[in-house]
Amino acid sequence: MTAPLPCWFRDDTPGPATHVLVIGVSEYPFRPLSDLDDLPSGATSADLFARWMRDRYPGGDRRLGSIRLLLAPTDDERPYVSGGDTVPRADGAAVHQALHEWARDCRSSPENVAVLYICGHGVQETDDGAIVLLRDAGAIGDPFDAAVDVAGVRKGLSLDGCPTRQWYFVDACRVPAHGLDDYAGPLRGRITLERRRGTGPAHRPIFFAAAPGTAAWQSGVGSVFVRALLECLDLDARTRLDGDEERWGVTAESLHRHLRRRAHELAALGAEEQTVMVGGSHLSDVAFLECEVPSVPVTLFVDPAAAQHAVGCTARIFEGDVQALERRPLPVIDVPVPAGIWTLAVAFDPPHPQFAPETVASVQVAPPKAHKTVTLR
Repeated sequence: MTAPLPCWFRDDTPGPATHVLVIGVSEYPFRPLSDLDDLPSGATSADLFARWMRDRYPGGDRRLGSIRLLLAPTDDERPYVSGGDTVPRADGAAVHQALHEWARDCRSSPENVAVLYICGHGVQETDDGAIVLLRDAGAIGDPFDAAVDVAGVRKGLSLDGCPTRQWYFVDACRVPAHGLDDYAGPLRGRITLERRRGTGPAHRPIFFAAAPGTAAWQSGVGSVFVRALLECLDLDARTRLDGDEERWGVTAESLHRHLRRRAHELAALGAEEQTVMVGGSHLSDVAFLECEVPSVPVTLFVDPAAAQHAVGCTARIFEGDVQALERRPLPVIDVPVPAGIWTLAVAFDPPHPQFAPETVASVQVAPPKAHKTVTLR
């Protein structure tokens, strides 16, 4: 009997849990499909996602139960990513075993949450799936023998009793590779879960790093997709849940909206284009995470701008007796304030000969940033 692979993180406390499978491939020594070289940060990107889930994921009533991390870093990456006995190499045999062990944990309760993140060379096959090649793709025979079929994985978690909340992240290009013309199709990665009987859960979105036929960009510090994703999970995509002032979290809608924007901005810094897409199905009331009211960077100016340099020109943000921002000189640049609708007051002490002693306005503070220019009376 094969011994179970070690988990990079595990908490066996009873109750519903979030089970995470993270796979990152940078090293492709067998050059599958003839034109696929090493990637600059496939392993780094996966390691960043795994570390965020371990250190920053606010699981709430679905605590973090396990993280399985499999990496194939290049020599340049190896000193900077997780390693050791708890990080198997992301080749076909290890990923096949980890995938089935992850699925077994996920199936232990429909109240669990299933999360899959995979980064590497990708081949688009369907709108709701992708094939991602592993380290030993092309070593012997068909490169798809060592490739994950994400659509098949989703179908394999579709029987009754599987988690009702599933999240998939595919951080890979969707550009046709040389050599695909040799395959009649439909293409399928051999590493997958067998489809079972049952009704698929209504909530299982799949986020693609790139639109069909386009590239997903990476640099040595991580992929555009994972950098944007973690920014969105930390703040940008956090939104009120069900309109409740106190309940905040990240939903599929808020994540797609802000992830698409932020990935586009990060790619543009390198003079590239990248468009995040979402497929699958999702429910509007299901959150990837729930959190406390977030603190949002706030920037405040006044009009006319010259007035903010006057002696005693200050601003504060408050509501009743609650001071969200203590009185301070203008301009205010990226100062954290709890999200919400607040009262903003700009005052002059000593009085200004041209403007009223105090100008009051409403300010809405919401992720990712809030800017407000107050026209002085």
